[in-house]
Amino acid sequence: MSPFVFVHLLYPSGVLYARASYENDEVDGTAEVYYENGQLMEKSTFVAGELDGPFEAYHWNGQLWQRRIYAAGEIDGPVKVYYPNGQLREKSTYEDGRRHGLSEMYDEKGEVEVLEVAEREGPTAGRMFYCPRCQTNSLSGSGCLCQ
Repeated sequence: MSPFVFVHLLYPSGVLYARASYENDEVDGTAEVYYENGQLMEKSTFVAGELDGPFEAYHWNGQLWQRRIYAAGEIDGPVKVYYPNGQLREKSTYEDGRRHGLSEMYDEKGEVEVLEVAEREGPTAGRMFYCPRCQTNSLSGSGCLCQ
């Protein structure tokens, strides 16, 4: 294989499914995947075969589904997840591929459903959930206790 190749993959219908560039047999640069209706499904950035940079995924209707950042193949930084109607569903932060710090989960009306705090080290290492509706805490990972 030559050092640099740009690849297009198609659905059986002939519609573009994916496109990506390869360098030395590894994905390198921007890669895109599409729904058969032509809507963008995913857009990601690779460096030498690893996710490295922004990643965005979209619902079938074109609305943003999630946005996150990768560093050397691991999620690293802010993450936002959305409902198909565009309403924010989750806001969190990752370090080295693991959730870290405060995460907020929302219902479809935009109300805070669950708060989670994840600490990786120290005396508070682990995950703590808090439900603002029933005002209870949980260490079990079950999240909201009033559902």
